[in-house]
Amino acid sequence: MLLNDDILLLVFSTIFNTRDIHVEHRQATIRCASQVCQRWRNLILPASYIWGRLLWVNTKQNVKWMAEVLERAKNSTLVWMTLEPCLYSVYSEPFFGCFVLRVLNDTWERLEELDINFSYNSRCNVKKAIWQYLKTPAPKLRVFSLSSWMDDALQRTLFNNSAPLLRSFTCYNLPQPSSWLSRITTLKFTPDTVKDILSAVSWAPCLQVLHLGSQGNKPEPVHLSLEDCERVVSMSPTILARLARIDMLYLSIDEFNALWCSRYQSPAELYSHIVIRVAFDEEAPPQPGEAQELNYSGFIDALSNFFYHHAGITTANIQNYDLEWKVEADYTYIIVEVKASRVPELYMKLRFNCGFSEPDELKPFLARAVTEYARHTKNFYLTIVGNLKEYQSLEIFHFLLSSLEDVESATLDITSICYFNEMEERTGQCLFTKLKAASYKSQYGLLEEELCDLKTFLMRRVRAGHPLSTIDFQVPENNQAEIFHALKEVPGLQITYVEQSRTKVR
Repeated sequence: MLLNDDILLLVFSTIFNTRDIHVEHRQATIRCASQVCQRWRNLILPASYIWGRLLWVNTKQNVKWMAEVLERAKNSTLVWMTLEPCLYSVYSEPFFGCFVLRVLNDTWERLEELDINFSYNSRCNVKKAIWQYLKTPAPKLRVFSLSSWMDDALQRTLFNNSAPLLRSFTCYNLPQPSSWLSRITTLKFTPDTVKDILSAVSWAPCLQVLHLGSQGNKPEPVHLSLEDCERVVSMSPTILARLARIDMLYLSIDEFNALWCSRYQSPAELYSHIVIRVAFDEEAPPQPGEAQELNYSGFIDALSNFFYHHAGITTANIQNYDLEWKVEADYTYIIVEVKASRVPELYMKLRFNCGFSEPDELKPFLARAVTEYARHTKNFYLTIVGNLKEYQSLEIFHFLLSSLEDVESATLDITSICYFNEMEERTGQCLFTKLKAASYKSQYGLLEEELCDLKTFLMRRVRAGHPLSTIDFQVPENNQAEIFHALKEVPGLQITYVEQSRTKVR
């Protein structure tokens, strides 16, 4: 059945609207689609609003093609542009600089999104050409991103202090307060000190999302001292709510406790993506004249408030969020990752750096601390990437796993299977009584011992009256015969394989 033209155009529009895919790939996809058949070509070529979202100006492309895209976008009322002057160019510098000026001149009044990505050695004249336009008002600009450092002169003249619709701003360094920045809802920058963070949440009253770290790069460690935490806590509840939405932060345990010491602030309502690294050991920034002491009771309260400040989660209502839990453990850390499949914005990740001190006390404490929040999860994944024997001998995750009575699907790997088998043999308990489906991860293929351990886990469930109905393998194709042979005696088990977006059933 042929799709109507309006449905086809709607499909094409999903391509250029996918912001997490670089414009290079989105543009190439649309270009290929326009060459599929004459009907598609007749639809795509005149659609200025499509091409207006696919402007990609850089020194790698043929200038005739870039000019063609610009011509196709001439009637688009709004334009998204990615500007990437690169070091190595097939064009002479003056020629490319003139083309950049032409594009900016044609689109500036229509620009809704502008992403400027400079290489470290971008040509000076091209930069100057762009800098001149950044000094003029931007009437329709909503999203702006600049990978380069902004000097004081540019900050003072940026957009001539007139960008009334601007809501998302990304730059390497923190801009100075201005009237248009007061309306920013999303801000991303690389702070020099924690004062930069506190300044940002103070002068941006509409701020909803604060990312720390330059565009596309790993965030730099940002440490809050106890003095900083006290200053934050003394701020108004409105400012604290903005700080609760920070995307990356490095804290000591005392600093974590100080930041989430109360529930006086309102929970974040629109955005809950947060990644925090909490240090329990020597990795934490030292406090002058003081030895860092672990405050376990304070941490329990802070953890409770942490969940509350992100979407109002409590132990009483967390089952309503349908959260997926992943726990990863190694010699020196435990990572807890929580996300909601139906609400992508709801994502929390806590990395606890435990060091090598007091392993028999700290790690079991952390596992117990998160149990009250994880116990209602229906989707769970435990992976121990290092030090499996210690986690087994000290029964570090026993209490957590015994509490997971609602798990219906799980991700398995060799370390989790080994831990589950050892725990079930020691306690005589069958884990996850509601578990029906699982996926199995193996990066390099399954060994005979690994399949034997998996079969032991599956057969124990059969004998306990809780058989697994489906297991999905993400393994190389040459492992399929071995898997089928090893697990063919497990009654009622359907084995599926995932290979390059195709599913096979045996």
